[in-house]
Amino acid sequence: MKILISALLFAVQVAKIHAAGYFGYGLPVYLDQNTNTIEHYSPALPEPIRSHSHGNSFANSLKSSINANYPGIYVNRVDHRDAAVTYNFLVNDGSIQSYEMIFYSGHGKIGASGDNTGNEAAFVTYEHGFVRPSSKTYGTWNRWVFTDFCQFLRNHNPYFYQNMFGGLHAVFGYESNMYFYIYGYDCFPWGCGGHDRSEDKWIPFGPNWAKPNGKKMWDDYKDINLYEQYVVGHSSNAPAVVYNAYIGWQGASIFLGHTEYITNIFNGDVPIGTLKHEYVINGTPTYN
Repeated sequence: MKILISALLFAVQVAKIHAAGYFGYGLPVYLDQNTNTIEHYSPALPEPIRSHSHGNSFANSLKSSINANYPGIYVNRVDHRDAAVTYNFLVNDGSIQSYEMIFYSGHGKIGASGDNTGNEAAFVTYEHGFVRPSSKTYGTWNRWVFTDFCQFLRNHNPYFYQNMFGGLHAVFGYESNMYFYIYGYDCFPWGCGGHDRSEDKWIPFGPNWAKPNGKKMWDDYKDINLYEQYVVGHSSNAPAVVYNAYIGWQGASIFLGHTEYITNIFNGDVPIGTLKHEYVINGTPTYN
């Protein structure tokens, strides 16, 4: 089985190299998405957390935006939900390294120390395994990881997350608690409007980033959290990013994973350079 998986991964890599035609800056010809969302745990954890809707909102908005602005980019999406999102799958299954963009949504394990170091940061898998930063090295074709759960980026030492970076560009998430919410219809004398939902924050991410002269990745991510999560959702939060800054790689004067436009991503692997951590405080975030 391992030989078969390795052979398949090698075939995917060769196909992508052939399709890209080069390594370096440029517009990609592919973007493979992998969403991993958990709403129902075994044993159960508090619900509802709307993880599936978050994954759908993120992936659908991004895919439609890329298709509209860059019809030459092929976007593929694979979803894993609930019982499929196990520790063994997330940590040991090499096929996950075939995806450029990985999205997780579910419960985070909140840091127990209370000193804002986040040493207990982890993603709770379906069967209550804990995927910690030290659990996973991303590489091959992984570019960006989005961690849609509490306090995973709470540690302000970016090298706490070094084991996650094997060519990875950036990890986006929260240093604070994050909130899942849904409000009812807004009704007026002339009729009723739609819901306000926590997953709505992902809808503008794609249109803002995946368009010519769009926002940079970190700018887009922090802005959608400021507006959709804080202003609309009334939820204080601290969005954060840990990113790879590498100087002097293949002719590039500097590489900053958090500042990328879709038109200047790397098609090849990026060695670990200097890791950086950034966060923004919106309101008065909660740390349990």
